[in-house]
Amino acid sequence: MKQVTLILIALFILVNINAQQQRLKKGDEFNFRTTSYNNTVDHTGIHEGVYRHQTTYKVLDASEAGYRIQYTDSLISSYNRQKSADNKQWQSGVGRYPSINPNIHDEHSNRSFSLYNFKDVIIQISPKGELKDIEIKDSLFIKHPEMESTIKKAFKKYIKFPIINLPETTKIGEEIELKDGTFKVTDTCSEFITLIKNVPSPNKVRIEYKINPNTGIIIEQQSYNKDSTAVNNIKNKIKRMILVKESPQPYACQFSTNHVVKDTTLINTNVTIRGKITNPSFKHPVKVTWYSDRPGGSDNYEIITPLKKDSTFEIKLYTNDLKRIKFLHKEYMTLNVMPGDNIFLTVDLHHFDETIRATGIGSNHVQFYIDRFLFCEKENLNSNTYYPHPDLCKTMSHIEYKRWIDQFVEKRIHFLDRYQSSLSPEIYWGAYYELHTMAIQHLLSFKRHKYYFSGNNHNNRKKIDIPQEFYDFENWIHPDNDIMSFADNYNRFIRAYAFFYLDEKMEEIVGKGNLVDPSINNYLDFVYQTNYGYSAKFFGGITQYTLKFETAADAIERGSRNIYTQLYNRFLKEYSNTENAKILADAFKRAEKSRIGELAYDFTLEDIDGNSVKLSDFKGKAVYISFIRLQEHFKKANEDLQDSITGLFGDKNIEFLFISMNTTTPKDIESITNYSVKGIKLSADIKESSLLRDNFFFSGLPHAIIIDVNGRIADRDAPAWYSELVNKPEVLVEATKIKRRKVSKSEIIQNLLILLFIIGGILLIGAIIFIYYSSRTRRKIKTTELTTKVRELELTAIRAQMNPHFMYNCLNSIQNLVQKKQNDEAHLYLSKFAKLIRSVLNNSDKEEISLATELEMISNYVELEQLRFDIKFIVDTNNKIDPYSVFIPPLILQPLVENAILHGLAPKQGERKLSIDIKYNEPGIICVSIVDNGVGRNQNEEKLTTSNGKGIKFSQERLNLLAQKYGTEYKMEIDDLKDKQGLALGTKVQICFPEE
Repeated sequence: MKQVTLILIALFILVNINAQQQRLKKGDEFNFRTTSYNNTVDHTGIHEGVYRHQTTYKVLDASEAGYRIQYTDSLISSYNRQKSADNKQWQSGVGRYPSINPNIHDEHSNRSFSLYNFKDVIIQISPKGELKDIEIKDSLFIKHPEMESTIKKAFKKYIKFPIINLPETTKIGEEIELKDGTFKVTDTCSEFITLIKNVPSPNKVRIEYKINPNTGIIIEQQSYNKDSTAVNNIKNKIKRMILVKESPQPYACQFSTNHVVKDTTLINTNVTIRGKITNPSFKHPVKVTWYSDRPGGSDNYEIITPLKKDSTFEIKLYTNDLKRIKFLHKEYMTLNVMPGDNIFLTVDLHHFDETIRATGIGSNHVQFYIDRFLFCEKENLNSNTYYPHPDLCKTMSHIEYKRWIDQFVEKRIHFLDRYQSSLSPEIYWGAYYELHTMAIQHLLSFKRHKYYFSGNNHNNRKKIDIPQEFYDFENWIHPDNDIMSFADNYNRFIRAYAFFYLDEKMEEIVGKGNLVDPSINNYLDFVYQTNYGYSAKFFGGITQYTLKFETAADAIERGSRNIYTQLYNRFLKEYSNTENAKILADAFKRAEKSRIGELAYDFTLEDIDGNSVKLSDFKGKAVYISFIRLQEHFKKANEDLQDSITGLFGDKNIEFLFISMNTTTPKDIESITNYSVKGIKLSADIKESSLLRDNFFFSGLPHAIIIDVNGRIADRDAPAWYSELVNKPEVLVEATKIKRRKVSKSEIIQNLLILLFIIGGILLIGAIIFIYYSSRTRRKIKTTELTTKVRELELTAIRAQMNPHFMYNCLNSIQNLVQKKQNDEAHLYLSKFAKLIRSVLNNSDKEEISLATELEMISNYVELEQLRFDIKFIVDTNNKIDPYSVFIPPLILQPLVENAILHGLAPKQGERKLSIDIKYNEPGIICVSIVDNGVGRNQNEEKLTTSNGKGIKFSQERLNLLAQKYGTEYKMEIDDLKDKQGLALGTKVQICFPEE
């Protein structure tokens, strides 16, 4: 009894050990997304770059011995730049290699490849994650077999599957010995354990792991290496690796775009934000919001979820890059997230800013933004404090303001560098360039504001002479630097910086006029085409791409149709597969819907008395629509011109509509009521304002449009101020006229030609339909005839193979067994004979039977023939072919087998062999070979002409007719097998047909 108990205990322990070791299951799939920053400084200059790539692992097999895993490495994107020692200009480009291994070079073959070139690699790893063997099936590897040892050696060096063996229990502060050294546990929970290793060395190496405690799989790995030889803050190496299991789960939530709920389920999510709120406000939900600029305005996205009873929440979203979001629950905090982040936030609503904390995957950069906000609040380093307000511009000189901005940048850079080793490249460089672009925008604004506030009006303002050195920003940034694209608000900054600051520099050198066709009359169109060419002439990389997009987007929003169509087509040709190409295509589509001459969007809004007003209510009138901003100077200017407006348009068929955008509070309604204009005053809430922007395609306010009497847009950029409308009343007056065009003779002829073309097209289509149905009817008749002939041939084949000689011989053999009193054998073969006859009759009326059924009939037949002849019979089937799933015409193989026995093996003396071999001849084509070692066809020509030798003839004719009937290719080939002296070794008959 004790022994049994001990055995059971041992088995229980063994099962648990195996369960722990086998941490992955067959079919599991994981993605490593890696980002790294590299920097080198030598006598040639500075070289730096950001590289991102993804490694996919799929578990093909899992056992106690280890795992068989498919490996794929692919480059996502890379940016690099370099500056020579004797040149201040940065040169940027696109890298062509992943960070884990630049190249595999074989000195013998003089060839070089990258690991990510290989797409079909299978690795064998142990339960501990050690690489045991590697198998490469990639065509590139097959093409260059001489590099086998070099490539395998490179893979074994660089592929390390992320499994770590952890102790059963871990505590915070505990030190753990791993293969990579001694690590300290800094965080532990049910979902992950954080380990950190600090290596005392001149280069200040630090490694951090976040590990799944149940599997030992590394969820996130970050390594940092700060170069001790650095002479500035841009000397570090940062690497971030996230292992994400590819099993996206649908997430139900309230999701809206511009306050319009579009969907309540997000199918793919890769960022999770969970948390717990102390002292929450259950009246307020938890939100995550973010913005996305687009031509004609911005999109506002929201994900809203209610707070649970235990004060916890969970929000999921999707992003393919660095994204700035705002987390809200009555209070708010702005932070950045990246793909793979799984953040847990804790906060006390009574002390929101002081208590908010982040843990989990990606918590390093989330906590940085939280800490940065608190630091700026404490040190008074927020951007608004340093913006050039009127008082600053009046009291400070440009030297004092520059010194003040320098101090602002220096303090915030010092704070950023404290977090440098724990931030991924996107976050670090995003924060770095965000700060500098903000400072540059302040400096550029100072010059403009200094002039504006130098006097009470335009006549007594003084020109401010500020030295150009004041705006020498190359020490902070260079505009042609792709790494800058990580900065928040990069698109807006680079556009302003290039087209307003560098524009002055470059015009002095080459002049903008030589970049475009000077014959363009419209000034805005001239600027758009100039800026597009200017972007290509002076910039490269991401900067050129961004500037061209911004220029084309501006042209679509405000330019003429001719110029925006031209720039849109140019951008799509140059950047056809980019995200901005999709955005521009959407903008172009909306612009085409809202251009002059198109039907106007028929909105419905409420006036100040709560009455519903629809645009189509005013059909037959010209409608002037002003999208107003409720500002005192704007109201006063319009009120003073009421009499002038009445005098110009009072007797005309015109309606004035004034729409207050984003009206959300009672105070807004009161302001509209007090707005003294002669017209209908309407209010649009946030949702309605978003729809108006989408359909009339504008972003700036104030803005106005004019609708003509037919409900079509007459002017999409009408005067928004009464003063402008008084000076240019023509467009509004013209919109009241019902235009009836005089049709010319050429147009009448053109319309007649179109009518004749339509009539001819109808007749042609009718003729095609008649020919089609006639042809179809003939094909049906032909198919019926073929079917009838196939049936006749099948019956002929049945009679041929079930001939009297065959049945007589079989029955005679059975009679001999009875006479010899071998009753058991006689009964056995008699039952086989009956079974064969029954099978033939049952299958004779079927279109197709399984290959397994045909082989069973052939086996019964051969066993009967073995009563007369000593025949060795073999059937060999490829294990990838399922005979029960493959279908063939019935009795297509049996006549060939009978032919082989009667005419090939029967006359032979000695050993007789018959084999049937079933295999793939090529993908999707199955071939059945019937081989005998008989006397061959040449020695038996006389018998082949007899009635019993027609099996091949019948089979060939059946195959030809079936191919015509079904449009499927059936092939039959006959080979005479001979030795080197030309003597017959037998015959091989092969039938090939598609697998379907």
